[in-house]
Amino acid sequence: MYSSELKMIAQNVLANCPSGRLDRRSLPGDVYDIGRFYNNREAYVDMLTNVASQARYYNYEQNHCAQYCLYYKAMVLATTNAVGCAQSQCKLRPNSPAEQYITMCLIKRTDGNLNDWPYKSGVSCSECSNGFSCRRNQCFRQSPVKMYSHSPVAVDSAQSPKPTTSLSEEVFLENFV
Repeated sequence: MYSSELKMIAQNVLANCPSGRLDRRSLPGDVYDIGRFYNNREAYVDMLTNVASQARYYNYEQNHCAQYCLYYKAMVLATTNAVGCAQSQCKLRPNSPAEQYITMCLIKRTDGNLNDWPYKSGVSCSECSNGFSCRRNQCFRQSPVKMYSHSPVAVDSAQSPKPTTSLSEEVFLENFV
């Protein structure tokens, strides 16, 4: 699930254009950083694709990474239930004329240990809780049914706020949900 709350936390972290390691204590206890991606352009999809590509290094039977794949294990951990990403354009080197985009994604976990297997082997969605359905082989919380009125309502479109969706939400929902 995409989380606007996690997006806001990531935006706050990136507001000062950090160049060093993130202090883990600066995040809420159930929120984890799955890395930062530096590029000369916007890179939401690149960031998440890079993390997902670490799957090739992970051997499920042995629960072993042949190369670095900790971010992948965190992203697919069964108890990971939300992701939020933010991006900031920063000048990372004082003498450099070029600015770079820093993309950061955070996840929220309810439990789990990255040293253990990130999920159980077996039939996808066979252990979804009540209120969840299966979507793209993952348990997905069903939205409550919304009731709509068929009564006509006069609306002044010039005064109506326009709906907004952040780029990160669109990219995430389009490519990863």
